[in-house]
Formats: sequence, structure tokens, C-alpha cells
Amino acid sequence: VSALSDEVPVGLRIARRVKARQPDLPVVWGNKAATLAPGPLLASGVVDWACVGEGIAFLPELLRRLEHGRPVDDLPNLAWRDAAGGLHVNPLLPYHADLDALPVFDYSIYDPRQLLKPFDGRAYRGGDHMIGWGCPNRCTYCINDSLRALYGPKAGPLRRYSVPRIVAELRELAERWGLELYKFHDEDFCQKPVSYLRELAREYRRQVRLPFTAMANARTVTPEKAELLASMGCASVSLGF
Repeated sequence: VSALSDEVPVGLRIARRVKARQPDLPVVWGNKAATLAPGPLLASGVVDWACVGEGIAFLPELLRRLEHGRPVDDLPNLAWRDAAGGLHVNPLLPYHADLDALPVFDYSIYDPRQLLKPFDGRAYRGGDHMIGWGCPNRCTYCINDSLRALYGPKAGPLRRYSVPRIVAELRELAERWGLELYKFHDEDFCQKPVSYLRELAREYRRQVRLPFTAMANARTVTPEKAELLASMGCASVSLGF
């Protein structure tokens, strides 16, 4: 179960149904709710393990251990409770630095209707993606500052795909799924260096050519960056103040 905090109630209802039908099937939680508050989830009686922090390396290793019958209690990033109910959170692996090493997004695991995105009065076949991960700001309503506190010295810098890698993936996804629109979930799309945005704009315009929406902080928007987004076919930018 990958859940934000407001998705916990429905996620727990699903977990209870799973456990009622298959008590021995492990239920694992990840994402922001599990990262910030694993204790209440594990105390629910229907969650076996929680992934604290990134699950990029955690989930494949968990599956390998389960497949071969190996113990998981020492797995990095794992939160678990012992027989007496004590909560344990294992040390965290460093952030996954090389985004180019990740596999291409797999939209096939979703109902195709999930690709339908309402925008500007009509429905588009749209894809979700993130070109850059992370944010240096310390907004009190956001998880990013908590993640930096959680990882401490292990927290790496802001991470981005290389331009050739992300453009190739965006082109492949668009062709495979007949996409008409992208929604980029970068915390601040304009936070990228101008040199990176220039290369991205040139290659996106040449190879992808789809309108997109993005988010930005007002402090990072400059006339040149606005012109680069416009040249890429940006249809909308949500600004945070």
C-alpha cells in the first residue's frame, strides 16, 4: 500500500479485507504515511511491515528475501514491531542518486482509465512523471524538510534525470500509450539550472512535442525560464508563494 496520510483510512480498510481472506499474506506499506508515522500503521494489526523513506532499493530486496525464505528484520528502511509490540526502525539506505538507472515507468499496472486527465475543459490521455526530485525549501506544510531531517548527512542533493535519458523515456511512453499531455510533479520545475532547462527545452521540443503542466515557486521563475517553458509547449504552471 502506497499512501499519503489522508489515504490511510481507506488503505487500512483494504488491508483488513486482505488479512481476513489471506491472513498469512504480508501487507507492506510505503510512501509518506509510512515514512512519517509507521508506528500507528504497525499497531493496526493488519500491517506487517512499513518502508521508512525511499523504497527503490527496499522493495526489490524485500521481495528477494521473501522469495527465498530469508529473514527480513534487518532490512534497511524497514519498520517493524517485535513480539512484545516494540517498534523498530532500521537504518536507512542513502538516497538513490542515479535516476538514469531506474526502469522506464510502467503504466500497464494501472487501469487505462487512470490515464484520462481533465484539463482546460476536456479530457486528455495524460502521463504523470517527475524530471527532478526533491526540494531545498522548508515549507512547514510539506514533507521535504522532514525527509532531510530523517536522512541527515545521507540526504543527497537535488536529483535529476539526464536530459537524453528523460527525453527518451517521455517519447517512449507517449508513443506506447498515445499520450496527449504530461503532468510533471517536480516540486519546483524552474529550480533547474538554466543550462539544463535550455537543453531540456531543445530536446523536448524536438522529440516529445506534447503540452504539459508543471509546478514552480514564484521565486525561481525568471523571464528566460518562462520563455523556455513556453517554447517547450507548457500549457500551465501552478505557482507557489
